[in-house]
Amino acid sequence: MTVTFNLLDQPWIPCQMKGQEGVRELGLRETLVRTHEIVAIVDPSPPVAVALHRLLLAILHRSLGPGGSAAWRQQQERGQWDEVRVNDYLERWRHRFDLFSDSKPFYQAADPSVSAEGYRASIRKLALELGATNHPLFSHVDDQSDLVVSAAQAARWTVAYHGFAPGGTVTHEEGKQADKFATGGPLSRGALSLPCGSSLFRTLLLNMMHYRPDEGIPCPHLGDDRPAWERDEDVRPVERHPNGYVDWLTWQSRRLRLIPETDGDATPRVRKCVIMKGFQLPKGSPIREYETMLAFQESKKATPDQDPFPVVGFSEDRAVWRDSGVLFQSVQGKRPKTLDWLAEVGKRTDTLPLDLYGICGNRAIVVFWRHDRLPLPLAYLSDKELYDRLHAALRLAEEVGKAVRLADWKLAQLILAPQAEEPAGRQPAPKVVSELASRFATSRVYWSLLDTRFSRFLVDQADEREQDEYDNVNYGKHALLTWADHVGRAARDSLRDTTNTLDTSGRALKAASRATRELNRDLGRIWKEHAMTREEEMTHAATG
Repeated sequence: MTVTFNLLDQPWIPCQMKGQEGVRELGLRETLVRTHEIVAIVDPSPPVAVALHRLLLAILHRSLGPGGSAAWRQQQERGQWDEVRVNDYLERWRHRFDLFSDSKPFYQAADPSVSAEGYRASIRKLALELGATNHPLFSHVDDQSDLVVSAAQAARWTVAYHGFAPGGTVTHEEGKQADKFATGGPLSRGALSLPCGSSLFRTLLLNMMHYRPDEGIPCPHLGDDRPAWERDEDVRPVERHPNGYVDWLTWQSRRLRLIPETDGDATPRVRKCVIMKGFQLPKGSPIREYETMLAFQESKKATPDQDPFPVVGFSEDRAVWRDSGVLFQSVQGKRPKTLDWLAEVGKRTDTLPLDLYGICGNRAIVVFWRHDRLPLPLAYLSDKELYDRLHAALRLAEEVGKAVRLADWKLAQLILAPQAEEPAGRQPAPKVVSELASRFATSRVYWSLLDTRFSRFLVDQADEREQDEYDNVNYGKHALLTWADHVGRAARDSLRDTTNTLDTSGRALKAASRATRELNRDLGRIWKEHAMTREEEMTHAATG
């Protein structure tokens, strides 16, 4: 029996419809022509969610453009995509959207040798949420179960895996040892930025950049820029540069092959798949030349063989808002190109939700994934004074964070050796002090207390905009001073939470008192350096 699952018509993209509860799966065609009726693509896996947006963008760029800001604004006024042009394009390539095609399976390798029995593994290998080492991270699926998934689920995992595949050893064809190791997918280390609108149409439009391949916009163009389904060339384990932007959006970093099976109802399901090395960027080729959704932070300590602009990504112990300076402005790095585009076409008084998607891993191990959201007042993209205030707010938080860590160190030092500050007092080994200090949750609590406050600061600071009679724009200090107050309170409250967990011995009380005094002293110094002269601010810093 011939197994088929054409993604144009079969439901597989999870959408939240306007005025309806729950999630409804739609085919590619229906999703694109009804984007104005869809609130958002909704999937529990952040890599899947952002990968589906990139797939839709590739189709729209290929069928519609836009050629520049004027065409973009015309599309905005239209309020939905040109259904005739989108349908014409999809019909022309209908034969390339079959998930189980023998000649050109969608987003997979066509070479029949790839699907050989000896190369097959469990479909769970494609599921980033299950972890590349088969240890479930965020799944209720029994690790020992014989996992079988629907064709729709397999399609979603396939689209996401190419971008987010962990690096490391992979299955390779017999006798081809050079294909045993593959680098991670191009999106596997970064926090992808996706400005969002009130509908899927609006979200896609906000991320639909100026596309003129012959002019190298928005990335270098080597000619014949085509998405994966239009390419006649099969996926191979070779190094190559992307031909252009839509090639990059649909980059095939792995030679994948889904092995379908059916039950009595002829409904296709997938239990096995093959994952091999696919297209790889040449060594030393920076993804910042092609990628539009990632930010890159300048590294002044980079060695000659390292990228001087590493990608901004997620970290277990660092909230991504702490890197909002490089996300919003290209001062100490390179912000996402999509935000460059919004600075040109967006309305500076608007505030948009900025979704951030990504995973964090160590070679073949996916440690965690994340979906964060920040408010993005578009004024930050072009107003230097506003950005300078943002930079001051972030610098203040980092310096206070350092003071919190020093207070933790002092607390640990005096618990271990109460006489450590005396001239002849015993000094505990720094390693032992560091180990005890690391057990305190003070810094984690401090940063967590600032998470929601920072979002409020971003909006409040932009709203303080005033225009004088000469059309000069000025910003007041109220939002920044309020932020400073919250930072100081978070520092003191986090240390207080830690000291409250200690016993009531004289040793612990003395250590807590001394650590608190040191923190307050450092806060006073920091406040003075940042010219936070409001009386109540100084009072808080001095007295706690």
